[in-house]
Amino acid sequence: MSAGRLDAYPRLQRFSRALLRIAMYLRRPRKLLAQLRYTLLLGRCGRNCDFESDMLIRNPRNVSMGDRCTFSAFVVLDAHDRITIGNDCMFALRVTVSTATHDYENTPMNRETLTRPVVIGNDVWFGVGATVLPGVTIGDGAVIGAQALVTKDVPPRAIVVGIPARIVKYREPGEKAAR
Repeated sequence: MSAGRLDAYPRLQRFSRALLRIAMYLRRPRKLLAQLRYTLLLGRCGRNCDFESDMLIRNPRNVSMGDRCTFSAFVVLDAHDRITIGNDCMFALRVTVSTATHDYENTPMNRETLTRPVVIGNDVWFGVGATVLPGVTIGDGAVIGAQALVTKDVPPRAIVVGIPARIVKYREPGEKAAR
């Protein structure tokens, strides 16, 4: 066996990953508690999702997510309405997804809360500090740039940046990471 190459030995690879995960949880027990809490409380939680201890999910029963989603610290999923997240999504530091807002034409404004669901496709990457507002649908393979404010639907494979978020380009269909 060549050094560092476990590809030919999938059982050994799974075992080494399990050992690394156990070691991480022993060093960071709060992360283990967050994993357990959100895995049990979410409306639907896929396999191999990774939650940070410093993230917040309001109304977790309204959140449904696919497999292999990862969340950094201080992510907020404010689920007054449904939030649906696909597979393989990545949420960087301080990302906020909101499903509620107030009607500024009412007096007082806090009299009524307006809610709309948010749908996030597969393989979506959120940069640091990105914010998604109620009623938005984000297509598969989209990239939301750092500090972007998403107020409208994002098409599949689009890269959006800015306030409000605007499309700057599209990811190429065959684009893959170099391994």
